[in-house]
Amino acid sequence: ETQELLAVAVRRKLNLVCLMLDLGRKSAASSWNPLRRDAPSGHPEELCEETGMRLVGYLDARKPDRLERELDETLADGGARLVVVHCEAPEETSVSTVAAVSPQTEWASELLFDNVLERMASELANSHSELVFWARAGSPGPLKSLGERLVVSNLRGIIEQAVGVSVAGLYPILIVPASGLPELLPELLEYGSFPASVLVADGGLSPLLDGEGNPYYHPAGLRDLSFLRTLPGAATACPADEEEAVALLRAARSHPGFVVLRFSSAPSVGIPGEAVAIGRGRRLRQGKDAAIMAVGSTVFPAVLAAESMRAWGIEVAVYDMRFARPLDLGLLKEAAACGTLVTVEEHLVTGGFGSSVLEALGQEEFEPVRVRCLGIPEGEHEVATAAPLESFRLHAEGIADTVRQILGLTAPGDF
Repeated sequence: ETQELLAVAVRRKLNLVCLMLDLGRKSAASSWNPLRRDAPSGHPEELCEETGMRLVGYLDARKPDRLERELDETLADGGARLVVVHCEAPEETSVSTVAAVSPQTEWASELLFDNVLERMASELANSHSELVFWARAGSPGPLKSLGERLVVSNLRGIIEQAVGVSVAGLYPILIVPASGLPELLPELLEYGSFPASVLVADGGLSPLLDGEGNPYYHPAGLRDLSFLRTLPGAATACPADEEEAVALLRAARSHPGFVVLRFSSAPSVGIPGEAVAIGRGRRLRQGKDAAIMAVGSTVFPAVLAAESMRAWGIEVAVYDMRFARPLDLGLLKEAAACGTLVTVEEHLVTGGFGSSVLEALGQEEFEPVRVRCLGIPEGEHEVATAAPLESFRLHAEGIADTVRQILGLTAPGDF
């Protein structure tokens, strides 16, 4: 009955906004029907097709300021519109609740990536110059609202398709898993740089599930930066939070070359950021005794580590470098002037951001500087579901201990 009433509202050209409260993000399941539990379909996109309503997008109830702003923009439009609002799921589910989907562990990286996809779908709704390729397991979720501009693909041949789209005058955005990078490398090396964005999901300490449901770290996810930063002409960025990721996506669409955004276990929300330039980082904190250069999820722990060092009378500068390639050499020169430099990354300690810094220091004219690279050691790693950075001492306390040690304030055995 509700669906019929909505169709009548569309036919009568009523000015109507329908809010659909999606408890627990059930709309990620293609079989979810918010109106009839016994129906085989009823996903928001299908509901709009059947009733003629316009799907505005997917909003997040956990961010009231943004929710209020986007609802105000929706109310300013006309016609019959559907807005899906993602809410927290209730602790208990009764038989009268709409059909539930299978439980799925939600890692920090997944929250960040989902939120970025929602923001991207909203921004692309009124633009028709982009084509999105989805080559990751699972549902594209909010990107389904793009309709024919979303291409669900597999990894084989996706780069070749993106090149064709770029030649045709559209801007390709590719969404791929870090575990698939080894398969993509031959095509990426063959075609070189062209205008496109690639969102690499599940990098670093983002656990995957094996056939028995046990979490594990994929070897390619721990080594993805070592692959990506060697691609010819490509810029490789590691967003520190959701706001930075969205700003990087905007900057990438106006960049003439290939831009990669690598997502790991960074937090889903952060500081509202300024406009971002490709290849440029930012100084978050001034200091003269040492400098910490971080990317991705380790940026905010680095800031906390620097703040804790004030009790020791040590002023530590902190840089969110944003890019593993190209490096912001201006910031690197500024950081090296402190004489003590610590790099931090959610990646194997070899081949990633720290290696990129060491290579730059060896090629450019810099003052002598002591360098320590923090990352994930080689070897087998037990999955930490609660605090992965802490397990590898990439949290604030671990970073601060390393700075104190390199400055000679503690002995190696003290921590």
